[in-house]
Amino acid sequence: MKKIKKILFIAPLFMLSCASPYLKNYESILTFLETQKLDKHKIYVLQKDKISNTEPLRLFNGNDGLDHYTPKNRTHDTFHSKHWKKMYTTYANDTIIKYWKKADFKEYNFTLENSKILYSRVYYENYLNNLESAYQIIKLSEPLYYWNKKYLLFSYDIGYLYSGSNTKVIIMKKEKNKYVFYGYLNDYIHN
Repeated sequence: MKKIKKILFIAPLFMLSCASPYLKNYESILTFLETQKLDKHKIYVLQKDKISNTEPLRLFNGNDGLDHYTPKNRTHDTFHSKHWKKMYTTYANDTIIKYWKKADFKEYNFTLENSKILYSRVYYENYLNNLESAYQIIKLSEPLYYWNKKYLLFSYDIGYLYSGSNTKVIIMKKEKNKYVFYGYLNDYIHN
């Protein structure tokens, strides 16, 4: 009987310790996409493999790695070293490639393509052979919690394949148990 009690006590603790630091749904990204006024009937190509966690971390920090070398005026007013380091240690070493699913964005007419296909002849033959069908490509990272889940960050990039784009880190703030658009930072390399 004592063993059963121990198991019943330890099992929930084990399950909680294995909880993912990621969102279960992508309502915050959908909220942001609404602010971008994307045409829900237009076809967009969504890069199927999510942008690596290192991208929003780099953009928000203003530099690669844990240390902050960039002048504070190049970061967002929400940047706080203590909370930044906690977020960095939580997400930076996650190198598992994750993929978007069509079900994540039911409201939008997204065609999912792997990044390896996007930069190949196959993409050119399927999508670019007709200039009228030049689709915009959207790239998104997994949302990352910041500052005790008060904020949420993710990378967003939209543009045409060969005309360039500008990756941004999107900052969402939690208000009344929902994340709302709060601000963004452009990629400092392209500014």
